[in-house]
Amino acid sequence: IRCITIAGKHAFFYFSALARHGFLGQIPKMMLLYSFGILMKRKLDKESITYSRKLILMPLAVGGDYPELLNAYIRRFKDEDAEIVTHPGLKTERPVPDGYSEGRYVEYCSLIKLA
Repeated sequence: IRCITIAGKHAFFYFSALARHGFLGQIPKMMLLYSFGILMKRKLDKESITYSRKLILMPLAVGGDYPELLNAYIRRFKDEDAEIVTHPGLKTERPVPDGYSEGRYVEYCSLIKLA
């Protein structure tokens, strides 16, 4: 089971890296997601259900240096039991908000460069 959690010792690094690499505007959304993760964690712990304890959410690749942010997280969490969640994709025929497709393409290219 995936649970949107991150160890407290990594939280400052996570959010400061978002700001440092140009994703300051996405911090409120990420804080909200991790806040809901705390509630989810409590429920899973109460029911004794195991889950991935460090789920590192990547922001949408709009307005920042996504490749460098991804590399910073990989360097930080390479020796941790962590899962880095990205959302790569290519342009589709479906209508999407401005910048969305371009951001997903940046994410896709960043992952290809890691391979």
